[in-house]
Amino acid sequence: MKLRILTFNLFFDEVARSVRMKAIGRLVQHFRPAIIGFQEVTREALAMLKAQEWTRFYDCSVDTAPPLQEAYFVALFSALPVKSLETYPFANSGMGRELVFMQVEPIPGKTLVVGTSHLESLPEFAAPRVAQLKESLNLLRDRVINTENDEGLKIGDKRTRNENGSVCLGAIFMGDTNLLRADMKLLDRRLAAFADVDVELAKTARSKCRSCGEKIEKNAVRVGKMAKSQVAGGKVMEIRVWFHENCFLTESTSDDEKKLVTRKAKELRK
Repeated sequence: MKLRILTFNLFFDEVARSVRMKAIGRLVQHFRPAIIGFQEVTREALAMLKAQEWTRFYDCSVDTAPPLQEAYFVALFSALPVKSLETYPFANSGMGRELVFMQVEPIPGKTLVVGTSHLESLPEFAAPRVAQLKESLNLLRDRVINTENDEGLKIGDKRTRNENGSVCLGAIFMGDTNLLRADMKLLDRRLAAFADVDVELAKTARSKCRSCGEKIEKNAVRVGKMAKSQVAGGKVMEIRVWFHENCFLTESTSDDEKKLVTRKAKELRK
């Protein structure tokens, strides 16, 4: 069984809104997704979408569960039978963010949990954003576990599986996570190397190696890492500095970073 899923941030601004909503409608008509998750939905944008022919084949979450805040919000559209619909406002959100999720039936007797959200924006809100992602995944996981007895079970409760196993196929989370590379450290400390290091082929010969001071030739493997540096005016800023691959590997860096650089460099040379 295959399902086509579409997620799209509509952008709340009114600039070219009519043109953009028509373009999104053409995408939906072309790809015919079973489930759609929209973010930054406004009432005006939603009205434009619902005036289009394709929406008559979909159930919209906003029709049943009004959004937490009206400035802009998230919405789910389902072309599959909807068994249940829930909204979950994030307690730590200062921006009115929430998780909206449905239990749908892709085939008779089998269900799927699908959810969408728009997590906290801006770099300074990394901790709430990562907490919201973890909360969303935990909530969807529990809904998969508890799918046969939604009325009698609370979040975190466990159900007894019947002899045929779970009737739920699993869960899908989609949306605008706003995740930055630096957020990976908060998500999982094992991902710290991926957050700090870039490995790529130099696009020009203008960059210089921070270690040896020599230029890095075009198309040579170079390694970038965030570091604090003093710029004009004496201000200290965090910028990305570049190294030759070999220079970086001889620097005092973590084993995880060395493994990452070695693996990525090998892939780039293929």
